Amino acid sequence: MTLPGTHTPNGRSEEGGPSARVRPDTDTNLLRRLKLLAVCLLLSAVAVSLDPQLIVGDTKIDLTINPLAFLERALYLWDPSYFGQLQNQAYGYFFPNGPFHALLIALDMPEWLVQRTWMAVLLCAAFLGTFKLAAALDIGTTNTRIIAGVAYALAPRVLTLISYNSAELQPMMLLPWIILPLVHGARHGRDPMRMAMLSGVAFLLCGGTNAASELAVLVVPLIYLLTRSNGPRKFRLLAWWLTALFLVSFWWLAPLLVMGSYVFSFMPFTEDAATTTGVTSLINALRGASNWMGYVPTQGQPPLPAGSALSTEPWLVVATAVVAGLGLAGLINRRMPERVFLVVSVLIGTAIIVAGYTGDLTGPLAPTMQAAFDGILSPFRNIHKFDALIRLPLVLGLAHLPVVVALDAADRRSGWLRAMAIPHHVVRRAVAGTCAVAFLVTLTPIATVGVATRGGFERIPGYWYEAAKWLDAHNSGPGGMTMAVPGSARGEYEWGRPMDEPMQPLMQSAWTNQQIIPWGSAGVSRLTHALDQRISSGRGSAGLTATLGRMGVTYLLVRNDLQRTGNNGGWPARVHQALRDSPGISRVVSFGPEIGATEAHEASEWYDQPYRSLEIYKVGDGVDGRDGGPAPVVGTVPADETLRVTGGPEALLSMAEQGILRDDRPVIVGDDPGAEDIAPENTVVSDTARRREVVYSDVRHNVSHTLTADEEYERDAPAPDIQDPAWEGYTAVAENRGIASVTASSSEAGANASPGTRDPGRAPFAALDDSFATSWRSSGFTGSIGQWLEVEFAKPRDLRKVSIAFEQITGEPPPSEIALVTDDDRVTAPVSATDKPQEFTLPSGTTKRLRIQVKKLAWEPDYRFGSRVGITDIDIPGLDASRTLDVPGVAGAGTMMFTGSTGTVPGCMEGSEVWVCNPRLAVQGEDAFGMDRTFEVSEDAASQRHTVRGEAVVTDPVDVENAANRAGGYPKVTSSSTSVRHPAAVGRNAFDGDEKTVWYPDPDEEQPRLDVELGKERKINGMRVEFPRGIGLSRPIRVTVDTGSTVREAWLDGNGWVNFAPVTTDKLSITFDPPENQPLEIQRIALPGVKPLKPIEGGDATTACGLGPVLRVNGERVETRIVSGTLEDKLNGTPLGYESCDDVDLKAGTNRLVVEPGNQYQVGSAIVEQKGTDLAARAEQPAGSGSKESRVEPVTTADVPKLAGWGNSERRFDVAVDEDSYLVVNENFNEGWEATVEGKDGPLEPVRLDGWKQAWRLPAGTHGTVTLTYTPDGIYHAALGVGAVLALLAGVLAVRRPKKDRAALLASAVPAKVGRVGRIALAPVGVGLGVWVAGAAGAAVMGAVLLFVWWLGRAPSTSLRHARPERPALGGRIIRWLAGPWTVTVALACAGISLAIGTYLSMYMPFHGIGELLGDPLRGWVAQLFCLPAVARMVVSLGGFTSLEQPEPDADAHWTRPMVVRTAAEQGEGTANGNGGARHGATARDGRSDGERDVEEVTT
Repeated sequence: MTLPGTHTPNGRSEEGGPSARVRPDTDTNLLRRLKLLAVCLLLSAVAVSLDPQLIVGDTKIDLTINPLAFLERALYLWDPSYFGQLQNQAYGYFFPNGPFHALLIALDMPEWLVQRTWMAVLLCAAFLGTFKLAAALDIGTTNTRIIAGVAYALAPRVLTLISYNSAELQPMMLLPWIILPLVHGARHGRDPMRMAMLSGVAFLLCGGTNAASELAVLVVPLIYLLTRSNGPRKFRLLAWWLTALFLVSFWWLAPLLVMGSYVFSFMPFTEDAATTTGVTSLINALRGASNWMGYVPTQGQPPLPAGSALSTEPWLVVATAVVAGLGLAGLINRRMPERVFLVVSVLIGTAIIVAGYTGDLTGPLAPTMQAAFDGILSPFRNIHKFDALIRLPLVLGLAHLPVVVALDAADRRSGWLRAMAIPHHVVRRAVAGTCAVAFLVTLTPIATVGVATRGGFERIPGYWYEAAKWLDAHNSGPGGMTMAVPGSARGEYEWGRPMDEPMQPLMQSAWTNQQIIPWGSAGVSRLTHALDQRISSGRGSAGLTATLGRMGVTYLLVRNDLQRTGNNGGWPARVHQALRDSPGISRVVSFGPEIGATEAHEASEWYDQPYRSLEIYKVGDGVDGRDGGPAPVVGTVPADETLRVTGGPEALLSMAEQGILRDDRPVIVGDDPGAEDIAPENTVVSDTARRREVVYSDVRHNVSHTLTADEEYERDAPAPDIQDPAWEGYTAVAENRGIASVTASSSEAGANASPGTRDPGRAPFAALDDSFATSWRSSGFTGSIGQWLEVEFAKPRDLRKVSIAFEQITGEPPPSEIALVTDDDRVTAPVSATDKPQEFTLPSGTTKRLRIQVKKLAWEPDYRFGSRVGITDIDIPGLDASRTLDVPGVAGAGTMMFTGSTGTVPGCMEGSEVWVCNPRLAVQGEDAFGMDRTFEVSEDAASQRHTVRGEAVVTDPVDVENAANRAGGYPKVTSSSTSVRHPAAVGRNAFDGDEKTVWYPDPDEEQPRLDVELGKERKINGMRVEFPRGIGLSRPIRVTVDTGSTVREAWLDGNGWVNFAPVTTDKLSITFDPPENQPLEIQRIALPGVKPLKPIEGGDATTACGLGPVLRVNGERVETRIVSGTLEDKLNGTPLGYESCDDVDLKAGTNRLVVEPGNQYQVGSAIVEQKGTDLAARAEQPAGSGSKESRVEPVTTADVPKLAGWGNSERRFDVAVDEDSYLVVNENFNEGWEATVEGKDGPLEPVRLDGWKQAWRLPAGTHGTVTLTYTPDGIYHAALGVGAVLALLAGVLAVRRPKKDRAALLASAVPAKVGRVGRIALAPVGVGLGVWVAGAAGAAVMGAVLLFVWWLGRAPSTSLRHARPERPALGGRIIRWLAGPWTVTVALACAGISLAIGTYLSMYMPFHGIGELLGDPLRGWVAQLFCLPAVARMVVSLGGFTSLEQPEPDADAHWTRPMVVRTAAEQGEGTANGNGGARHGATARDGRSDGERDVEEVTT
């Protein structure tokens, strides 16, 4: 009997099997090609079907929209965007990606179709390459090779990334083509040089966009070459291959090294290794779900739907595990060609991918490796890029499994197959069908959730083109900078998700924005982050305008069309409010239709009010000491008035807002060169650099509270904050006093909190700060049950009682039972549902800690996930706890600037239609109601006179209403409550006649009330009540009018009218019964004969001494007063200026400034400054005031007299300075820029100003032409040119064919392959691999399996009767079963089932008892443990541990072969064939059988 896929007596192979000995006939060849064409068409259809006619956010949007402009920019390293930066690997798109897209765009192909064509090419390349590689390796049949090709082309990682980052997939898709020429060179006697060059050309087609991905796939061909037997051919092939790689990669590798020497690395600020390796368990690595992006929790639909489904859907988890198990089953079979090469590849790939996995049952070096992925190995942090090392061998195993199962079945002398007379070809086809079905199940996401990334779009809206054209026209030439606001994580808009910003392909002029990746420099990233926080929180100021102008920003592009989901508070209304409140910034033009919510909303929920899609604001002229508008892109500024500031570059914004920096005075930050030359009186110490965590991916509300020096970070990120050595030493840290520490199970102030609720003011210490306005809140990620707060005392205390006030969070259940835990005991106590302090009795005895833990809630919430608990106050008798920020500084500094209300966002914002007030809009912020700073002062500085000043916002609604009533005439209105602590929510709004203002009473108040004084008696017989936007009410509202002597009750009718019997009064109280499940919002109340209140404009907000914020310096009370601001400012929530009434005494050494907690003011800053200094004089002088003699003239940047040229590599202009100056360029400092002056020897000395700006020192009297040269560009261009020549040389060598004589010589002496690894070498390797992947458990399982198999597989003793030499002494059927393919399949299937059940429990039953008990173990160590036998079985397959692993004597009996005499080396090849199985027939390229080639080889 002859099996399909094996030899017939005439040497032919049935169905195009792997051992075909002669060239197939025309019909067979045509059929095979038609099959391949059909599959390619199917894969192309899959690509086209991904959201047809929609552009998806794949790789670089430039390639789809404007490829030629992108390639032109890539010719230079320096890019003016983001205030100057080096483009990240843009040169990698020069080939083939860039030309491919540019050609199709030039042919007027639709943009979406260009993307799909590119994806189709990649899919077809992966499929055809895998098919041909399988054929070259004698693996499978035509049909099973097709299955393998499709399985590789549509592998889980491909489905995850094909529409998101196809450039990252590109090397993986072309990997088979890189290996294929090497196989021909090693196995079929081809010219090593030519085959190596062909492999190099295939690698050239991988492009140069992602160096890590490209280097990762080279491991596979390297393993293939290293597993060849030693000999001249192997070494020639290896040497030529390495040469080819050098030739084809020089064009991107050399520029990468150049760029790496000058670029500001963003790697520490992207995803950290804890994230990327947190999912790389054994089972996920083997089943192809090691990409962390498939596990990212999202709001609504996942951005990578197919990847998310394959990663987390339980049934797909099982399916992918089974497919991996089937592939391994074929891979480890004794008949598998190239088994050593393929198994070694899988083992190495698995070891690499799981290297940093630190979950349950992991290797001892995993934490070290994870740290390395955040450090020296950071380019390979996305470890899933090595997936091809596993995936390609597995699909080849899948192709060969049907063949080997059929051959194994034919070898059996008995069994149910023979008993049932099942033909072997039926077995083969059944197994092939099973493999195909199992794999097809993993493709169901294509039909269910889709492969395309969310947010596809037909085209970038036309108004974006119009806005880009307008900005380019008005920013023509150097000097224009557009800043897009608000910041965004990436390009995600209401009309689509291009991922890259539309400015990138559309604009020619410079632009910038705040996003998740810090570009350009650490300094500009921190400064733009601070600017974005101000703008997106609605807090405008003249200092904001001045800072933007100082940076050279000319226009602000307000993107009202940004995606709302996940905007973290960046509502358009906030942005427009901030810009409207910033003098000197004005709107000039709008584009696009109105966008925003137009359906009915409660006013308090109408965050998304309508605005035009894009609006452009101009940063104006003559603002706050600046004349002539924004600073020029290049200019000169005197150096003799340079300031020094400690902290971060964001201090410049605070200095501008506080009047310390109103002009272009040069500023040196921290210890930058030149700082030591600045006088102490010109030094400002700030607390802006703090020890904190920044969650870059959240853009806004992404900063934690300030940490103590020894407090652990919540996230294991490589860079918790963007720092620089120059200012790192001036980082402020928190210090607890009176207690050792206060910690919590979780906190909304921490880095692990949800970005939607993160608030740096909700830290654990907020429960001890003596303010009921602040509170600690737990994070909602883990629910309220079990949350705790713990106070550790400085020394043991004998506690009797404790008073605790719990926050009543609207809509969430408060605690109903708590546990109070001390060192030795615990008690439980019931809790009342009130925000008042409650007293609890503690266990007797001394204790050094007190833990308060939530045990029960007042009611069960719909979802525990998201529920929170808060504590506003903890009063422990005799405990005086405080928290101060220790601010490092410079000895003798003349000014100390401390910033409060860090991260604060008001609870109200002014929209285009109405004011919105909602507690959910507010962010309390750090130090909002109190501030505590510790700082050092030198003896000389302490002897000088000092004052304290700063800014504060009035937040007490009663104070605001009283001030308005005093100034605004009648009626005088006082409200019983407001929903937030903001003037925009007060009751006066109901009588002011302004349709945009609303009275927002506290939604928890049962009967909100307005007290109205009319000024004189009036006859009132009814009123009309108007609600914002005419919202329908859930039930009628009852109104009670009380004049003090008469009470009237009535119900509002459908038009808001209420009528009652007339009353005559000069004052009345109006009480409302709020509608059920609906907030009460009153826009206007009209009383008969009572006119609306007129708006309050101007007015004096100053106060007498003692009525400002309450301060203490070194324990002594400091009386303050409000000295600036108007009553209008007070009513709008604008900061007011305050100052101390008298001088403040400081002492040499440590000083402490405390702003005591209070409800009246929210203190934004406190500045301690030395009187009589230039800084103090400038701050006291309002912009533009004073006589010419007394006025301190502002410092401005002077334009250069003549600008001759301004490019990305070279700039030329003239300068003329008579005094020591700085030549300043409003771009990021970069060591690659060199400045020379015509006629001067040597370059100018570079200096960094403002912590980010490029500058050079200009000596007095410098006149002439300055040339700025970006020196790396010369090397860069040379590298590109040389690389192109070398790549062309590789192509020429690849197409060159050897002469006939040389070809015949090369065909001889084909090198043998490696057969097996010896037991002595394999045992330590196996145990070591077990330790690497699973520690002691892995070593135990691996060692046990190796020992067990060796024991059962021992050769029988010759003294045993009935012993069969070809059978092991022990084991028998057990050994046969263990040696079979199904052990790994069963093991991986069990691992997949365990992972699936654990995933289901964790996702859908996270707070259920079973979910909490079994979810994590089943996902963790149980699944990991099930994988270990499969790994051990792979190790066993590498060596001869059992006699069954050896080829049987009649292994070649299934086909007829000529008997030939062979050399020892050839016998090794023929017997082992690299896999220990029978050599069953690679078809020679020349059509000859192996037997014929063997005879010729022996003759030669």
